[in-house]
Amino acid sequence: FRLDRSQGGPAERQLIEVREGHPTVLARAPGGYAPEQWVRLALQVHDGFLTAWIDGEPVLRARTDAFGQGKFGLFAQGCPGAQFDDVLVEPAAGFIEDFRIPSIGKWRDVGGVWQTQPKAGAAFRYKKEAGASLSLTGPGTWRDYSFRATVTPDQTASVGLCIGYR
Repeated sequence: FRLDRSQGGPAERQLIEVREGHPTVLARAPGGYAPEQWVRLALQVHDGFLTAWIDGEPVLRARTDAFGQGKFGLFAQGCPGAQFDDVLVEPAAGFIEDFRIPSIGKWRDVGGVWQTQPKAGAAFRYKKEAGASLSLTGPGTWRDYSFRATVTPDQTASVGLCIGYR
């Protein structure tokens, strides 16, 4: 993850993968940093996604198979100095699902019949029959979490997210 300060052009945030010495920009967005101001940077690698966070807000996300194991590092370039403080590296307990990769046992259908359907380079999960349906994922021990989803209901549907199911 690289956070640039403007050097005469627009400042930019980038997620960069380097393989065999060759950099590839995985994601980019406008934005940079102010010199002499602390920011909290974080990276999360989970289920083939790399997400960069600044001050608790996700700012970049990319799919990649390059991460998941290996060493952690700090990076600075083109500046006379950089300070890093309170570095913490820990396993990510996150959960991301885009339904593009089949995963047997990841979801448990409690009510109704569900199916995963590929569509134009993406995928989605949908219920196949009338009536109430519920499909669950994750361990019953999850605590203190938040989640979000993109949902497209049909004209007569009721849809929602379920938390704390036992």
